Amino acid sequence: VLIQQGALKAAVALCHEDTKENEEEKEDLEQHVRVHAGHACARMLITTDPRKLSDSTAYSAIRPLLWLCKQFRVLDIIHFEACLALTNLLTLGKDAKRRVAQARGINTLEYLQFSDHKLVQRAATEALTNMVPDPDFLAHLKKKDKMKLWLAFSTDIPEKDDEDSDNKASQE
Repeated sequence: VLIQQGALKAAVALCHEDTKENEEEKEDLEQHVRVHAGHACARMLITTDPRKLSDSTAYSAIRPLLWLCKQFRVLDIIHFEACLALTNLLTLGKDAKRRVAQARGINTLEYLQFSDHKLVQRAATEALTNMVPDPDFLAHLKKKDKMKLWLAFSTDIPEKDDEDSDNKASQE
């Protein structure tokens, strides 16, 4: 219902707002608004079938979600939910994968694989796993150090509750 009423489009629009003034307090407030708008996008997109969205609506959320993943001063739950939303959007196919790759999303998601929080690591790995058919991601994986990283993720000794992420990483 929220998406039908335009909440996703409004949240995406708020995320794209850039601060142009040098007033530090205003910038902090606008940054705060962007983070919460991006988090609202993520929360809506986690449970929404992206095929039911228009292409422009679905694709317009990719950049704000990646921007959110790059923010250092946010809660782990925000990174986790942004990664889940991106994972969901990446099921749309080649165009979504291409947009994530062009927005430097591969490096952003790879960085989150080293988060201190296991669920963020798992969600970032799952999002990257959905990137596998993309030519840019395959070229990224062909780098010797990157392949070693993925092999380490797939062969790491699992903890009791960590079997899902190990299974995801070892499937590819």
